[in-house]
Amino acid sequence: MNTKKLIRQIIGLAFALWSLAGCGSKATTPTITATIDFTGYWEDAASAFSLDLTQNGDHLQGSHVVVAQQGNKIDSLDNSIQGNVQGNTAVVQFQSSFTTNIGTAQITFIDTNTIFWEVTNPPGGEYYLPNESTLVRIPASNPSPANSGTITGRVHLMAPPTPHMVVYAVDQTTNLWAFTDTDAGDSEMPFSLTVPPGSYQVYAFMDNGGYTAYSQDGISLTTVTVAANQTVSGIEVGPPGQSECGNMFGVPASPDGRFAAVPGPAADCLAAILTPGALSPEATRIQFEPNTTSWHTPGELAPNASIRFVLYALKGQPMTVELTTVPDPGPGPSASVVISGENGQVLTADITTRWQGILTVSQDYYIEVRSLSEQSITYTLLVAIPAVGSTPYVPVTLAVCQTLQDMATQALSATFTLEASAPFTDPITGETGQGCNLTAKGTGNDFSDPGQVTAKLVGAFLGFTEQPAYQANGPTGAATAVTRDMALVLIRTEWVPAPDAQCPTDQPISVCDLKPEQKLYTIKIQASMK
Repeated sequence: MNTKKLIRQIIGLAFALWSLAGCGSKATTPTITATIDFTGYWEDAASAFSLDLTQNGDHLQGSHVVVAQQGNKIDSLDNSIQGNVQGNTAVVQFQSSFTTNIGTAQITFIDTNTIFWEVTNPPGGEYYLPNESTLVRIPASNPSPANSGTITGRVHLMAPPTPHMVVYAVDQTTNLWAFTDTDAGDSEMPFSLTVPPGSYQVYAFMDNGGYTAYSQDGISLTTVTVAANQTVSGIEVGPPGQSECGNMFGVPASPDGRFAAVPGPAADCLAAILTPGALSPEATRIQFEPNTTSWHTPGELAPNASIRFVLYALKGQPMTVELTTVPDPGPGPSASVVISGENGQVLTADITTRWQGILTVSQDYYIEVRSLSEQSITYTLLVAIPAVGSTPYVPVTLAVCQTLQDMATQALSATFTLEASAPFTDPITGETGQGCNLTAKGTGNDFSDPGQVTAKLVGAFLGFTEQPAYQANGPTGAATAVTRDMALVLIRTEWVPAPDAQCPTDQPISVCDLKPEQKLYTIKIQASMK
């Protein structure tokens, strides 16, 4: 077999992190008998973290890739690591693709096939490199981040749950391919594939031979083109639609011989149903009437059919999409909306009839209405999207602010002071205005780590939807945002050392031996609306 065909994504590894004994200490490093050389491609599949390192004498440089938040955050940067090797340890500076700030890390050579990564001085701002990670050497036949691309997305069936699947990316011209396994789950399941530059068909098989694939027109497999150092995200690998011809598309056999090819519909049958008006894979352009901020349309769908719409929207605009159907769907929905961007990012993670969020890219957005019913249904689709900057942010009503205050107080058993109006800035769009402020203070005796505090508040704000675009985490702080209707609520938790802690200024905060009462917490909630 051609060795190039052996290129595949290796995932599913789980390694225990080295135990820490006291603040800033690591487990004892075993005796090194092998020649110390950091050069190679290293991977911690459990953390979706990889390093591509080159050692020249005592100088070490390299690149990194991290896939975080189920593929929604890709932290990847060439020449992001520079440092020096002393014995079996390298002290390096690194930079995330999300910030220009520089962090410091220590890489320890454990043996020929294992290294240990530890952040000793985190960079300020947003970053996704893990604080600690054990990585193993991947053979040279596997693609490295320096000369490869990444395909990320989700696999699903028409309705949950999603079974175990094997996802393939196959370049039909070069015959290069990669695969990964996804676990069974109650909703769509994420995947990530590292591939050489090329044009790939992406499809997946279930253990019973059933299949899904990435198809934008619902008739044929859509090619995903990936360049070196490029990440193509939001690839939705779903089941074929149904018609009188059977499945609307087939898939090739898996390149490793595990699964047989599945043919698509007969050409004559497909031609018959593709007569004008029989099937419309093209999207209908949504046009708002002048001086309006919403659009709606009624329609009918045959069993298991779908229809697509498209509209252009700007970065920072809040968009709401609602779908209603007749007859009454009963315990489960009779239809679902799938929303994706022109860049391939899928915004809807699960089967849903309503989506609301802040758009992060100016582009075309596709809205697909999918029937989940065995009978014909009547639907109404509503899209609401105001213009950016149409109105400044204003505080939510006092009653709403007091309700948030009560929810936060119950969630954290803390006292929140209320300021009815204070300056407000949307960190994504840069838009400004006024908002209601809620503030609580305490120590490590009152609150757990910042991420847990923020998560408790998100869970307490019933009826609000968390917005991943606003998420940020670090060792001393965490931030996110939730929305409901036209309200935007920013949540931020952070702590600083008490003045008497006497932490060294030239070392990371993690090495400072702080008592809980020496961590001074501030929790701020800002609520505004348009």
